[in-house]
Amino acid sequence: GKLGDTELLEQTYNQMENDNIITPFISLIYKNKVEDNLLKKTFLNILNDQKKNKSNQVSNVGGFQTFPLTKELNLLADIFNFHFSEFSRFLKPKKKITCKIENYWINENKNNDFNKFHHHLPGPNFSLVWYLESTGEGPLNFFNNDLTCSMTGNNDFFEQGFNYEYIIYPKTDDILIFPSNMLHCVYPNHTQNRRVSLAANIFIV
Repeated sequence: GKLGDTELLEQTYNQMENDNIITPFISLIYKNKVEDNLLKKTFLNILNDQKKNKSNQVSNVGGFQTFPLTKELNLLADIFNFHFSEFSRFLKPKKKITCKIENYWINENKNNDFNKFHHHLPGPNFSLVWYLESTGEGPLNFFNNDLTCSMTGNNDFFEQGFNYEYIIYPKTDDILIFPSNMLHCVYPNHTQNRRVSLAANIFIV
């Protein structure tokens, strides 16, 4: 993907270009696409092979989640390096940084399966998710970590400045990168089509 194709999702008040407005606390989410059918097939085959084993239980309710995997991890390297490099241009690094992913896991959610409210701490700096199969009908919800912002009720009166929830409807090929401390959940899959995603954590070393 080109930089022009990059979709950077920010809290909307970050778009304000006004010297009178201070925006001290901003959470950034990177969104783009990875369109590689051969690579997707590789990881879908890994999922099918792993389904011979017991499902891991972390935030998932129903569905199937693999235990952390390293098989074909090298195939993710180019994708990871390119997209994190694109994201980091917006983050404005203070110095040259080196990142790595140590493993990944694959989630399969069928009808009514979902993932509970969670974050990916402690340990990683960022997390990524790549949707191998998704109709776009099941929302991924991110939350402001300071949920007290919802207690003022200001979001009922203003479009900008008081958001405590951001909803994304990911489709097949979408890739997201976000800070690992961001609270999020995956709502139930109400379709008859399975939703399959590959997730990993990013460590700055």
